[in-house]
Amino acid sequence: MQDHIVCLLQRLLVVQECFEIPSTKQIDHQITNFHIFCAISAIQLNITVPSEPYFVGFEVISNNSLKLKDLEETVVYIRLTVPFGCQRQSEECFLGVNIFIETGEDECLLPAAAALSSCGVKISSWRWNQSYPLRIAVKHGQNLHSISRTNNIRFRTDENFYHDFFCNYTLPKNIQVEVTTDASNLNGKECHAICDPHMQTFDGSKYENQNEGTYILYKHLKSPLQVQMRTNPCYGVPPDGPFCPCGVAIASGRDVFVVDRCSKPIKIYMPQCDDGTLKVKIKGAGNFYQIYLSTGTWVKITSGISFNIYIYPYISDRKSTSGLCGYLDADAQNDFVLRNGTTVPKEKFEDFNSHWLVKPEEDLFNSSNYKSLPSWPREDYLCMCGHYQDGYIVQPEHCSPDTRNSCPESVLNDSLAANCNINHRIKENVAIELDPSDFDVSQNENDTLTEIQTKRHFTKESANFECWSYLNRSLLFEKCSEIPDINPESFIEMCVMDTMLTNTTFWTPTHLDHAQKRCIHQVTVNQPIPEQIIKKYNVTSNSLEQVSNQTTNGTGIYSASLLQNLRDLACPMNCTGQGDCIKGQCRCYKGYGSEDCSVDMKKAPKVYGIPNRGVCDLQETRCDRISVLGEDFTNSQHLSCRLSIFQVKYDVQDNETRFHDYNSIVVQAQWISFAEVSCPIVDVRSKRSVQFSDDLDTLAIGYKVAVGNTRDIFGRDISLLVVDSLCVDCIKAGFNITCTLKHRYMDVYGKTDKLIVIQITLACKTKAQHKKDKKEKAYAELQEINKNNDDYGNMEEVYDEIADLPDDYASISDSVPTNNKLK
Repeated sequence: MQDHIVCLLQRLLVVQECFEIPSTKQIDHQITNFHIFCAISAIQLNITVPSEPYFVGFEVISNNSLKLKDLEETVVYIRLTVPFGCQRQSEECFLGVNIFIETGEDECLLPAAAALSSCGVKISSWRWNQSYPLRIAVKHGQNLHSISRTNNIRFRTDENFYHDFFCNYTLPKNIQVEVTTDASNLNGKECHAICDPHMQTFDGSKYENQNEGTYILYKHLKSPLQVQMRTNPCYGVPPDGPFCPCGVAIASGRDVFVVDRCSKPIKIYMPQCDDGTLKVKIKGAGNFYQIYLSTGTWVKITSGISFNIYIYPYISDRKSTSGLCGYLDADAQNDFVLRNGTTVPKEKFEDFNSHWLVKPEEDLFNSSNYKSLPSWPREDYLCMCGHYQDGYIVQPEHCSPDTRNSCPESVLNDSLAANCNINHRIKENVAIELDPSDFDVSQNENDTLTEIQTKRHFTKESANFECWSYLNRSLLFEKCSEIPDINPESFIEMCVMDTMLTNTTFWTPTHLDHAQKRCIHQVTVNQPIPEQIIKKYNVTSNSLEQVSNQTTNGTGIYSASLLQNLRDLACPMNCTGQGDCIKGQCRCYKGYGSEDCSVDMKKAPKVYGIPNRGVCDLQETRCDRISVLGEDFTNSQHLSCRLSIFQVKYDVQDNETRFHDYNSIVVQAQWISFAEVSCPIVDVRSKRSVQFSDDLDTLAIGYKVAVGNTRDIFGRDISLLVVDSLCVDCIKAGFNITCTLKHRYMDVYGKTDKLIVIQITLACKTKAQHKKDKKEKAYAELQEINKNNDDYGNMEEVYDEIADLPDDYASISDSVPTNNKLK
């Protein structure tokens, strides 16, 4: 009997001519998701035998109430019990069923249900009776508490499906999903490499890595994530001096972020950005970086004379980490795991260090290795599916690899300010190669210890006294000593070790800076969720009750007022003793600048050069801005570039290159980081104060570029050449520049009419102006050049070729067949 019912429904729903489909306004969507049955009656016996009811519509196959925790996922199946037709019966078409998960804009601290890969399924007209899977997982919140909440999932068909019977239909069955995240056991967990460097694994094992090399600091065992650290001598020559982290390279899928101070110039860039999984935030004067990974793990880098590196794990890191950060499982006894899975005792940490040296093919500081990086799996993307409200879609579908919500600055201070194309740099334009003639070798030497501070002899007692005295003068350090999971002794111990190793107190401010950042992080991640959010989303949590007890009346351990108080006291590097700390910001003394007052504004910043050997090609970019690489650039309105413009000209009669200098122009620079600024390149033709001579032919425009943190103190000049490689060849070594017009232009136009030469050199910059006139002139020139050349061929055919040239053609000779080009 059911087979007959399905057959009847197929005739109704597939063969549209059989009955009239009502309009969308007329249709009652309860026409689907109902039961139908047939009955046979025997009139004389007064007996009716009904069939089993047959369900017509969409089945959502799952438990009525689902529960997911941490990394768990579940599958909901959607099945259509009746067929549907297509506009063309012989073709396959698809009916979409989409899900909408009710969420709010103010719940970034909370977990939420999310769809994996997409927010719906596509039902095939050829396989309409199959069950289509929809994967549901958890997207975690920013908070580290153990939190549970419930999401409602609704289902709705495509609103643009051509058949009104199935169009824009909301399924009556909703699903409730209870999601829970418990990151409370990650509270206080961090891996770090600080100073020279002192190492700590995720589970708290401390050891030293007084070695030079490139190491795998963190590697995820399941996801394509890796953080590498490079060390070199901080100052002096081994074995006299310690080794410090000077470079960090992070790979997430096929995205790579590099910050490298191991050699000059300093490099802070994203050399590859294929997946869009890395988010980088540069704070302050460019000496503080936050890199957010898709798994919820994040990396913090602070920059002084060396890098301090901190990695904060998240739920997906449990039992899934390797490298110098160790194996995260709350057991410090098995932290020192080698690549092959074997564990060595802590006493053999030197073997552990050397084991995680990167292999040549793994080195993320070598761009030739990027091609082998795996992509981030698209099927693991989490989709926030929005919801309907008053007939409109609120928060439309958004899929990303991020497994953790990000909060706006007003909710949580660690916001995302920059995405993959960091600093507005074009991905392809990341060539760091400098012109050797511009590079000042004297600026490439590391500072020596004697230049920084005079050596003294420290015993353990005297070093302990110096460190205790310095750190305890800080009110912030005193407050941090009262925070749970903060051990002030550990900061003192590391300070003492560095003081004895270097026989200076040079590292002491770094240890205070480390203590205050660790303290603020601990209080930040333990902030209680606002009460209004708890009530609005019916949040439950045991750890929230515990935190609530600690924050009674806003005066407890993790209160919001304490967090603000700590931030007001925390200035970077304690303003290096050259400024006052006012509400978390340094107010530098006169003559000093940058976020931590470390830059002497009476001195010009160091400048190392311009990428791509100081040549900008108009065929590749507009050359309206150029990057200058150096050091000690400050983020202020006074940051300036001085451009001294000159023309590179070609004397047709004397067959030589000549230079014409013009006045200097000072323009405001754009700060990118402490190691890079962007200078706007002035269009010389638009400057009335710059008069150009027309006696000679211009082949290129040159600039002497200098940078200053103020508008009156500039460093040395370096060279920039703006050239169009389509028609000009240049050789540049600093300010020794030789340019020539390419041979094909000289041959076609000759030296008899320099006006034509000027036209063509400008034409390859401003392409194909006055298209019709140029083509007619080209035809006339070809006739004149080839009137005695019988081998050239039919001139009418050549004219047809010219007439078909695109707007951006550059040379008449390019249009001539290869075997007939003029030599």
